[in-house]
This record gives sequence, structure tokens and C-alpha cells, in this order.
Amino acid sequence: MPKKKRYPANESDTASIIPGLNLEQIIDNLPCYVSIQDRDLRILFANENFKRDFGDGTGKLCHSVYKGSPDICPNCPVHKTFQDKRVHITEETVQLADGRICQIFIQASPVLNNDGEVTAVIEMATNITRIKIERKELITLGQSIALLSHGIKNILEGLQGGAYVVDEAFKDGDMELARKGWGIVNKNIFDITDVVQNILYSSKNRPLKYEITSPGQLVKDSFALFKEKAAGLRIRLREQINPHLPEISVDTASVRQMLHNLIWNGLQACINDKKKRIISLVSKQIFMMMIIFFLK
Repeated sequence: MPKKKRYPANESDTASIIPGLNLEQIIDNLPCYVSIQDRDLRILFANENFKRDFGDGTGKLCHSVYKGSPDICPNCPVHKTFQDKRVHITEETVQLADGRICQIFIQASPVLNNDGEVTAVIEMATNITRIKIERKELITLGQSIALLSHGIKNILEGLQGGAYVVDEAFKDGDMELARKGWGIVNKNIFDITDVVQNILYSSKNRPLKYEITSPGQLVKDSFALFKEKAAGLRIRLREQINPHLPEISVDTASVRQMLHNLIWNGLQACINDKKKRIISLVSKQIFMMMIIFFLK
């Protein structure tokens, strides 16, 4: 019994398997960029997906299409395939026709003639930009959880230490020691509250609510919130606000949270470095419509 063919031998066979669809249409509809290149790395053929994102690169050098560069890529898989007749893979950062930068995963395979010589190379490339972004976000999330866990652990140990001091003070009737212990407890309650509020704020997927407000007033409100805390740590908060700043349209909740984090980071820096006793929160305008905030 003759063995049934798994693949079409020619274009007419393809048409019989998928009515109304020829081999070129199949290649055009592949979810990747397909090109055929010669030994000079000149593009001989490109499918529609390639043309849609990179423009019609037929007749052009691949590195000029991918990167606008006159030089061959250092790790060019097509060049390697021409040299050793083997399949090569790599990742590259390229620029699309609309100017966007993306990451692509490239596979290069040889096209051999009857003498076994490489006459061309087929290159298939897949846009993996979204995968790379999600991978980076997952890595960042893992690092953030690890840092958060250590931070919470340190705060809890501080609470336990403060509670122990208060208990011992009550046993001995030492109110001065009790006040010292309560100061430790109070500081760590403030810290854990700040951590939890940040977690809740970050986990909530909410639309931005823009409103017209004064950047200087946002700074003053944030300083007022941390005034007593800073005084308890013997740290002086100082405002440096450009009085000519225009009112801006922002999501005030997000900006306030950013400023609170900025000030708290500054307080932590002063706690860790006893030489730093003053925090200056600066707000100024750069370019035409950009307001920046920074500590110094």
C-alpha cells in the first residue's frame, strides 16, 4: 500500500488541500517575518508580515532594513549559515518602519542546490517584544517581593523589640524606659502602615483622575504630612518651590503618593547617614510643560 504524502509536492497540491489558498498566501499569513537573503545579505523575498512592519525591503540589505545600519550585525545568523550550512538562531533589537523598537527572535536555515552549496538563506523572525517586557516585569515583581519581605521582617522585629522594652518597663515601673520602648513601637507602626498603604495603592487597577492643581501646593501638603515625623527624627524638611510654576493637570493621588515615597526615602537616607540632617524637596519647570520633583 503506497504511503500517503504528508506535505504537498507543489503549489497545485497545496491548492487541493486548502481550496483558494496557494503557497505564497500561506507564507504571507505565517505569524512571523519570513525573508530569503543572498550571500551579500540582500533581501530577495519578504512575506507580507515583514513588509507591513519593516516596509518593502526587497533588494535592500537586511541590516539597513532592520537597523538602518550600513554594517553587518556582529552576530548575524544568516552570515553564519552561509559559512557552515547550519541552522543558527539569535535575538536582535531592531527598528520597525514606524520607528518603534522591538526585540525579535531569528532562525536562519540554508537553501542548498544540487551540489550541496548554500545558494540562499531563509530567515524567520518572531517579534518577542511583549514576552521580553512581561519577563522583565515578572523579574522585577520577584525582586520587589523579596525586598518587601525583608522590609516587613525588619519592621516586625522592631515591633517585637519595642514591645519587649515596654513590657519590661511596666514590670519595673520605669516610665522613661516605657516612653523609649513606645517610641520604637510607634516608629515601626508608622513604617508598616506606609508599606501596607503602598501595597493597596499599587494593587488597585484604577483609571487616572486628572484635575487642575498647583505643584507647589502638592509639595506643601506632603511636607505637612511628614513634619512631625521628621521633627521626631531631628531632620529638617525644606521646600524649594519655584513661585512661577503654572497649574497643571495631573492625577493628584498618584503624584501625592510619589511625593510621599520620595520624602520617606529621603528620611530613610538621613536615618542611615547621620551627617544628613536636611531634606530639600525641589519642584521646578523644565522645557515647556514638564514639572519635575527631586530631593537634594
